[in-house]
Amino acid sequence: MFALRRAPLRLAARTPFLRPQRISAGYANQSSSIVNLLQDLTQHNPDSPVPAESSPPDSYSESSPPQSSPPQYSPPESSAFMSMDPPAPSSLPWDHIPEKGAPAHRFHCHSTKTNTINTFTDPNGNVIAWFSGGSTGFKKRNRSSYEAGYQCAVRMFEKIEATAAEEEKKNPAQQLRVDLFCKGFGQGRDALFKALMTAQGNGVRSRISSLTDRTPIKIGGTRSRKRKRR
Repeated sequence: MFALRRAPLRLAARTPFLRPQRISAGYANQSSSIVNLLQDLTQHNPDSPVPAESSPPDSYSESSPPQSSPPQYSPPESSAFMSMDPPAPSSLPWDHIPEKGAPAHRFHCHSTKTNTINTFTDPNGNVIAWFSGGSTGFKKRNRSSYEAGYQCAVRMFEKIEATAAEEEKKNPAQQLRVDLFCKGFGQGRDALFKALMTAQGNGVRSRISSLTDRTPIKIGGTRSRKRKRR
């Protein structure tokens, strides 16, 4: 019923496979013979465009002995060199605080869709002060607003500056440092960063030594909860 046709052979299958010719052993030392040929031409041919002085030296030939290795560097043994002071550090910004010193205090900012909670602790984790959207005077839905997060941040800055003044009064040599930890993607997080860049955050911005994001992100895992109907 149906005529079967034979598929035509491809052109590549019909052409023979061409292998590259093998290089004879006479061309193995071709590089050294070319160097010797250039030397002979420049020395015996006065009309050559390449002068005899620019010809490759004899050290390039294979029969020449290997060159000696360069001398090893030995530092001076004088006491003045060993007691030399380290170089001075480069110019640092005015608000730079060295990482070495007393342990840093912690500033936690937990921002959710319904509230903003800021907590300030000592290096051991003991709570010194905390502020939330409700403690600053906002009720119900307004606790998660941008203004509530801004007021929490400003009041926390005042508490940090007061604590720093007390700590530095006891030990003036060490300056109080703060590690900032953020969790969540609420509006209070953006309000905190905006407040840090204003004039009200100048006293705290120079004390922050590190910024860490502790927001948990689920990769795979179990099935999420059913979304609310709104």
